[in-house]
Amino acid sequence: MSKKLFLIFLFILPLYASAKTTFTPFIDKQIKLVQEMNEANVTQEKVINLMKLQDKLYDSEIEYILINRDKYLSNVQPYDSKIYSLQRNININKRYSNTYAVIRDEILVDSYRILNKEYQIIHDILINLDHQTFSEFKVYVSTLNKENIKFLSELNPSKYDYIMKLQVNSR
Repeated sequence: MSKKLFLIFLFILPLYASAKTTFTPFIDKQIKLVQEMNEANVTQEKVINLMKLQDKLYDSEIEYILINRDKYLSNVQPYDSKIYSLQRNININKRYSNTYAVIRDEILVDSYRILNKEYQIIHDILINLDHQTFSEFKVYVSTLNKENIKFLSELNPSKYDYIMKLQVNSR
């Protein structure tokens, strides 16, 4: 049960990062669900139904991860190439003073770093599933959770708060 809760916790965190891009289908569905839950006129009944749907999606994703274990064990940092490409774009846009493009790409880099961290944690959990007692595993998962919280706190999404408050006309 605690393994399931930990995996669920892992997938909630990157949802703040919904820029105009696509992630995995699971993350995209989660972003859409959270956006629906955050609508001003949403009813409590709809929120409950969305939470039930979200729980089913988590169960399905955990099942997928366990079935496709080798994929997660072999590819620990799947977003490194996107991060590298975005960092190059950031450097170019900084030279040309494209402030909004820099901010957009920095948010995407943070999003992909979060997803890479999730893959790393999933990788570590899958490796340790078979090598520890349940009590040892709980301690290990707790340690991973603390490391992840520290990692996320270093990203500091509040540095973009001022940009979220701006009203910019589209071209």
